[in-house]
Amino acid sequence: MLEVDPKPGSLAENQQALDQQLAKRILNLRDEFSRYLARAHATHAELSAILEQPPAEYDSLQNIANQRLAAFDKHVNAMKRPARIRKPAPNLDNLAADVVQLENFWRVAKNSSGILAFQKLFFWHRSTMLQYKTRGGLSHFGKWARKGALMTGINQKSFSKHFHHAIRVDIVAQNGLEWVRVCSSTEKKLLFDLAKLGWQNDSDSESGDDLGANGVLGSLNAIDDDDSLEIVRDAHKLARAAEANPLRGQTPRVRFVMTRVASGRVKEIDAILDKIRATGALVQCAECIPETIDFDAALSRMQPISMPSISEVLNIDYTILRGLVSDISHTECSLQDDQVRQVRESIELETTEKFLPAIFYPTIASAPMVCTTETLEQLYQVLDLRGSATEQQRADILFARGNHAHSKPQDLRAEWRSLSIHPVPDGLQLPIRAVQSELSEDLEKLPEVAKNMRDLALYYYSPATESSAPATRSSFLYAWAHGLTTLTGNGAVSRYQINDRLDQGGLGDGEEGPHFWLLAQMTRVLYGRPRHLWTLPDGEDTVAAAALQGEEAVSG
Repeated sequence: MLEVDPKPGSLAENQQALDQQLAKRILNLRDEFSRYLARAHATHAELSAILEQPPAEYDSLQNIANQRLAAFDKHVNAMKRPARIRKPAPNLDNLAADVVQLENFWRVAKNSSGILAFQKLFFWHRSTMLQYKTRGGLSHFGKWARKGALMTGINQKSFSKHFHHAIRVDIVAQNGLEWVRVCSSTEKKLLFDLAKLGWQNDSDSESGDDLGANGVLGSLNAIDDDDSLEIVRDAHKLARAAEANPLRGQTPRVRFVMTRVASGRVKEIDAILDKIRATGALVQCAECIPETIDFDAALSRMQPISMPSISEVLNIDYTILRGLVSDISHTECSLQDDQVRQVRESIELETTEKFLPAIFYPTIASAPMVCTTETLEQLYQVLDLRGSATEQQRADILFARGNHAHSKPQDLRAEWRSLSIHPVPDGLQLPIRAVQSELSEDLEKLPEVAKNMRDLALYYYSPATESSAPATRSSFLYAWAHGLTTLTGNGAVSRYQINDRLDQGGLGDGEEGPHFWLLAQMTRVLYGRPRHLWTLPDGEDTVAAAALQGEEAVSG
């Protein structure tokens, strides 16, 4: 029987079905991107006090999906026009390849946790990074990211020209402690790249070690070696950049995910993977990546971790103590025309988020608390100047001082409840214990980089903030030396000064940086007494004393 040729329209119908399937895949990606972005932005709004990464780092995802969908629509619309007036349409084969690469990238992302950013640029020379910041180089990179150019690769010559001392990290995961590079190259492509570098397959060779001997795969200093594979050069760059960009004193771990390469099948490919592992990176091949990942289950895992592990005993710094005793945290305070700006801002902030029940109590649970004697003195200095009667009374309860010197913990909690409109957990550990901080002894217990932190005060220095320097320094260094978590609202010191000096000085093997938890970008200032009722030292006027109030805004 003669075979009947397919109808002319059947090929067109099959192609149309394939086109519709491609469009459905793009729409599915865009839908998942939209849901993820909505959740990511909400998470960043909640954790903005501790996460330095702006939500804008995520936006390239949405732009990429929109670009692919626009390209598909352009192709469909072009095909609808008569052939005589039809304009060149985007090549669907190239678009389909882009979509496959994007799907693989997203599959890796859904298998990661605590994602902070996509397509983020890291430098391994800090001086070079500062040059790019001042010259607008980073903003140029950001334009590429926002346009979605980075997800499917950019011109390598152009990238090297603008960012010679930088490397792109595809996914910044585990709250910044893992850098993921997603590689979509096939085994055939890697072997072809080897051939271009002069390597020839020798069937008599029993191992792929000869690759390294000839320098084809690159040496340990192969960052600028044009005779090594690009993927191996990138592995060295990532390792070097990770060492130059520690996070809280820890070097991020690099993970290569080979979405289209399997291990154990081709010895030359295995040799390439071994060269990547030699840089310290973890290599994950296609057989270790789940084919399908439930998006709803992955959505929560992908979000940054909101609560870090904390020590059994917590160190409380001045900014948190101030918020603990403030009338603004415990009562309904009204706005007044004669209030200073910091008080008004604290009242407005408290109306949107209650500091004690929403932030402080859930964080400390039933952990014992300490603070340094310098911190305690700083608190009482400000209370004596301008604190209200109830604020001074709460401080006495917190530290079992004055009329509460001999009170039992349960009695202190009862007194604390009587001065607050918020429920007080039964597990709240009172009193807070004041500990003596000895700077010289603490520094002996700490890494060498700690000596560069003896002048910790406030990031924006002024004469008004000078009095807080001993309390700030003692609080952070004491906790670091004794392995305690510091609860703070002092973003200037914790986020900038300490992290910057750790990054500059570095930590040795086995050395750990300080552990602090930034509870809020701004804790509550004292509601206090009206300015004309402030208790001033002899010879000091209210204008000079008001500078101390300005300090509170900076430190929070």
